[in-house]
Amino acid sequence: MKRIIFLTVTILGIGNQVFAQQDTTTVFSSPGYTKDPLRSKWTKTVEQKDSLWVVYFYNKKNILQETISFADKKLEVRKGPYAFYDNNNLKEEGNYEKGYKNGVWKKYYPNHQLAENAYYAWGNLHSVFKSYWDNNQLKKEGKYFRGKKISVWRLFYSDGKPAFKERYTEQGEFIDGVYFDQEGKNVASTLIIQPPSFPGGAQAFNRFLVKAIRYPANAVKNKTQGTVILEFMVMDDGKIEDVKVKESPDPELSREAIRVLNASMNWIPAKELGEPINMHNTVPITFQLGN
Repeated sequence: MKRIIFLTVTILGIGNQVFAQQDTTTVFSSPGYTKDPLRSKWTKTVEQKDSLWVVYFYNKKNILQETISFADKKLEVRKGPYAFYDNNNLKEEGNYEKGYKNGVWKKYYPNHQLAENAYYAWGNLHSVFKSYWDNNQLKKEGKYFRGKKISVWRLFYSDGKPAFKERYTEQGEFIDGVYFDQEGKNVASTLIIQPPSFPGGAQAFNRFLVKAIRYPANAVKNKTQGTVILEFMVMDDGKIEDVKVKESPDPELSREAIRVLNASMNWIPAKELGEPINMHNTVPITFQLGN
């Protein structure tokens, strides 16, 4: 008798108390930096500066778009200054150490006004974070510890009025929050924050998994089952980054879940006050073998 393989998918947003959740059950019978869809359309030059190799990317009009510094001639390990440009304006800058974001990273508006000031410790957001509206008004502030929000976070409208106040434990667990409209009245959190989602919702994500996932042969042979819980970041452009395994019964199931999630791409980003933002998300995927 043919073995039946079940996959249960639950999509949960984290980072606040807003959740998009749905369970479904279905019966089932890695790129280099130059392979990025955007960079592949650009031309590049490489220049050695002291102990670093710096790559410059130019668009078709020969306008500088990005500079990436590397520690090695093979251009495999990022180290040193990084910069990204948009229409000749500096949009983002920071520093890498041993391939990880490390130190202060800044983002800018087209008018050169500071949009975001963040600190990274070996790839994780850490310490004080602040973002600003393009009128220089404080937009959001709080603290990170090893990539997780801690203590009190505040969000403000562009006129300085409070939009929310959220509290987190020192371990990064959400405690509670209060949310306000522009008149100062309490409102539901979903009117302020919309979590990230897969285009079409949980059912569409499940259909994607039907086509993409392959239950590992050894896991089938060894009757390995269980739930892989993945944490990841949905960026403000919809891309998936920083996929991590939170819980898993088996390394093979973990690798397959990570592979498929990375292939999903193009999510609908979370929004705060109507503007796209980066936000963590969690996907528990349960692998279950039938009789």
